[in-house]
Amino acid sequence: MQSFEIRQKFLDFFAGKGHTVVPGIPLVPPEDPTLLFTSAGMVPFKNFWAAGGELPYLRAASVQKCLRAGGKASDLEEVGYDTRHHTFFEMLGNFSFGDYFKEGAIDFAWEFVMEYLCFPEGNLWVSVYEKDDEAYALWKKFVPSQKIVRLGEKDNFWGPAGETGVCGPCSEIYFDRGKNLSCGKAGCAPGCDCERYLEFWNLVFPQFNKTKDGTFLPLARRGIDTGLGLERVTALSEGKESDFETDLFWPIIKRLEELTGCRYGKDEAGTIAFRVVADHIRLLTFAIAEHILPANEGRGYVIRRILRRAVKFLRTLSKDNEGLRYLVPEAVRIMTPYYTYLSDEEKFVQETIADEEERFLNLLTEGHRLFHQFSSEFARGTVPGKTAFQLYDTYGLPLDTIKEIAAEENLKVDDAGFEEELTKARIASRKAMTLELNIDHSLLAGLPPTKFVGYESTRLNSEVLAVIPLDEAQYSLVLTETPFYPERGGQKGDQGLIKAEGFEFEVTETKIDETGFIHHIGKFRKGEAGACPCMPAPVRTRPGLKAGEGSSVTLEVDYQRRQQTAANHTATHLLHSALRQVLGKEVKQAGSLVTPENLRFDFLYSGEIEEVNLKQVEKLVTEVICRNLKVVKEEKDLREAVEEGATALFTEKYGEKVRVITVGDFSKEVCGGTHLGSTGNIGSFVITGVYSIGKGIKRIEALTGIKAYLWIEERLKVLSALARRLKTEPLSVVTEYERREKEEQKREKKLKGLFPGYVAQEKEKIIKNKKSIAGFSLLTSSQPLLSPEEARLLVDGLKKGSARSIVLILLPGAGRSLLFLGLTRDLVTEGFKANEILREITPVFGGGAGGREDFAQAGLKKVGSLAEVEKVLVEYLKKK
Repeated sequence: MQSFEIRQKFLDFFAGKGHTVVPGIPLVPPEDPTLLFTSAGMVPFKNFWAAGGELPYLRAASVQKCLRAGGKASDLEEVGYDTRHHTFFEMLGNFSFGDYFKEGAIDFAWEFVMEYLCFPEGNLWVSVYEKDDEAYALWKKFVPSQKIVRLGEKDNFWGPAGETGVCGPCSEIYFDRGKNLSCGKAGCAPGCDCERYLEFWNLVFPQFNKTKDGTFLPLARRGIDTGLGLERVTALSEGKESDFETDLFWPIIKRLEELTGCRYGKDEAGTIAFRVVADHIRLLTFAIAEHILPANEGRGYVIRRILRRAVKFLRTLSKDNEGLRYLVPEAVRIMTPYYTYLSDEEKFVQETIADEEERFLNLLTEGHRLFHQFSSEFARGTVPGKTAFQLYDTYGLPLDTIKEIAAEENLKVDDAGFEEELTKARIASRKAMTLELNIDHSLLAGLPPTKFVGYESTRLNSEVLAVIPLDEAQYSLVLTETPFYPERGGQKGDQGLIKAEGFEFEVTETKIDETGFIHHIGKFRKGEAGACPCMPAPVRTRPGLKAGEGSSVTLEVDYQRRQQTAANHTATHLLHSALRQVLGKEVKQAGSLVTPENLRFDFLYSGEIEEVNLKQVEKLVTEVICRNLKVVKEEKDLREAVEEGATALFTEKYGEKVRVITVGDFSKEVCGGTHLGSTGNIGSFVITGVYSIGKGIKRIEALTGIKAYLWIEERLKVLSALARRLKTEPLSVVTEYERREKEEQKREKKLKGLFPGYVAQEKEKIIKNKKSIAGFSLLTSSQPLLSPEEARLLVDGLKKGSARSIVLILLPGAGRSLLFLGLTRDLVTEGFKANEILREITPVFGGGAGGREDFAQAGLKKVGSLAEVEKVLVEYLKKK
């Protein structure tokens, strides 16, 4: 069977066993800021085992695309050097949440392997956790005891994903691929790192919840989480020794052979390069199609790093080939039958990769120059780790390239220092992307996630489940249900008050954590945490507390702030639709931010946006506002909504039922945010800025309502003031400015006519006052009236007709002065360099210098007069 058959057979098999087939989520987990990427099939379900209350299903099956490349540098560096590890892969999984346990999971797995994959029984081995006698006994029904291997915690105990949370033992199924792939060691068996025993299915048994103090508590819903690697099982099914020879990779490798003229498998180095490029192009195609774009931080940093690694390996196959972009159509063709959105994004993916590829190759060309630019920081034959990381992180030079250039210069790179800086950067990046709530989620284990009821009401009574201290002054209140909208989907969370007898709590932020609990974050304005009648100090969740048993409180959302946010959110939908009407269907949302103050909309568009197009968009939105169209909110099946033309982002996670926001015949989008009842309540709309924030990505910022009015009024005041200064009417300001500009150009032309005479006069004066220093002629002058370009011309003029001469021109300024230094050709021939001279003398005055051997310039921060500069220069020349 090929990959597409295996996917379908897996889903059909488990659907027949009572499992709900659940669509996979995007590579960036929606509403889970604790993870950089979706790295396993269980990510969408990771809170189901610990959750209280009802679940939408107790059995599930899915095909989940995964990305694993954000860990240690060595994790990524290993990809390509074996036949089975990948940065992007698909995980087939079946899950149980308090339903069947080990016996069911093992029975299902064996049945699928034997009857659907039809693997030979004699090649199969299994491993179990060394202390898991239950799993060992269950496997003995199918597998001889000599083929059941007990392994330790490192191999056969999963989780938790962080310090706390769901975890449990696991059992793995292996395929013995033959003695010819063995490492030859006496103890070679499942768990060995060699190629003989291939682990292709991991059965995880979540049964514990680990707390901060290291205690393993039994889960209320123990269950099953399995992961069957599609790439590995396809290789076994197709009888291939390598994942890269299957239908998931082989067409990419054949295309790569065409592009480079090389042959896969001819030598080890070339084979590794083929594997790396084929693996990475799949990841890049999916990541960029889902708008995870190359950048210098966060997720984009990982993507840029992988892209550059692919380019580097491609260049080992063909130095002159910039062909990474040409592999995208092959990756799309292989994967589109299951991931249909890829074909729509193919052009954008190619353009993004082409731009990054070209930029990186230019950077490699400049690598030596950049390296030498930092040479002053090298000490005792070593490139400091901090410097190496700056070259790597800021300038994008790969560490291998830095080491190669260092070796040419007989230098070594401080690897430990580099790793230390890399770790700091990774921690900072992860911290910036993480919901920073100091919460032990085991405190909330077994409680039902907060129910959001804010679409219907902004004021209601609810029950307190927990009061959790965050720091000395801030707390998080968790309730059974809430009208407070939590920050998500680009919309800022609500603010407001929570009140009861004895306390009043001001909510300044509302956030939702990865477990589905909504946190009302703020401070007690009246009373204190201990005054909350739900529980005595210490303030913690009361053990065994159930919905309805906590204290009753009144919740009041700041209505005006909610309405302003809703106005901006509804206007964002109108803006999106107007952009697609004016600029075309190429426009696709890439992100948004909705606050009470303003709105921001990021979108994919490769062309330039003309002013006339912008005004057309603004006019369309304003017309819809004036029509006062009703904003209809409906709950529908996702498939039904899309078939009706609703815009849905494949980068978002949707359930089977979705909320559809429809504005007349103008806009229809799937959206979970808050909106107005009609467009007229938006009041007014104005675009305040348009920016390019990356290759093919634009950003529009806009205001609505009273803020839009005040923005326009402020600019009208400035226009009126300017008109008074120009002694004209506001509508005539541009005409008057153009008239004055023409007069200024005439004056400048007259002055330029006088410039040659001025320069000739200054040259004569400078030559007359030249000095002889250490065998040189020194020609110096301070010229406060000249522009930098005119100063350069003056230097060139003084050099002509002079011998063994140094020309020094200072352009003094209040905060910063410019210095120009020129050498005649005979001095350059003798080995003197203008750029080196300036680099030696400018540190005295602050600033930096650059240029050529015969001409250089510097920006100075601490200079007062020409005499000071001249003195330092003369001292330097005398030493030389």
